[in-house]
Amino acid sequence: RLLLMSLRLICAVLVIRFLVYASVELYSPSKGFHPWNVVDGFSNPRFQGHFFTLALPAVFFAGSLSDWRTRLFDAFLCVVCSALIFIAGTRGTLLAWCCVSIFFLAANSKWRPVVIRFLMIVLLGYVIASVFIYLVGHESGWRFSAGHTLIGLSARELLWWEAIRKIAENPIFGVGPMGFASLGSLVGNHPHQVLLQFA
Repeated sequence: RLLLMSLRLICAVLVIRFLVYASVELYSPSKGFHPWNVVDGFSNPRFQGHFFTLALPAVFFAGSLSDWRTRLFDAFLCVVCSALIFIAGTRGTLLAWCCVSIFFLAANSKWRPVVIRFLMIVLLGYVIASVFIYLVGHESGWRFSAGHTLIGLSARELLWWEAIRKIAENPIFGVGPMGFASLGSLVGNHPHQVLLQFA
């Protein structure tokens, strides 16, 4: 119960932050706008997606067992947080949600209607992200789409080739734990691929 309330609180803070920022940006557009300005995540806004991957389904599914006010509030949080997922381009979160949803839909589980509602919430989040990015991008002269950050490898292929070269150079012991980070790559500090990370 405490965990669920904590998740709701964190999501609510992120939603309020997004709504305030979106309102300011729509009212007084800046020329230096980038959609990642509205998401948190240390040096990489996609880190916020790690939190959302587990938090949003937990909030939504727990809320589906509650009264209608809680369900409505949780749905609102999930819609806006889903928009943040699309803005950040958190492909791993979307992939995880799709895999789990396919499992529940194929298993003919009693959760099937809830899974379908959750997928509708995520789709609505995509629409909100697209509208937000279009409106703000239109005003600031910046072009971007919610699907833009979900396409491509984000230069990860460069990291993969670097990791493969380092494996070839050090086939027995590798470069050590977090050794890839010391290589000074301009693209990233780890290869973004679990097998290459361990090798």
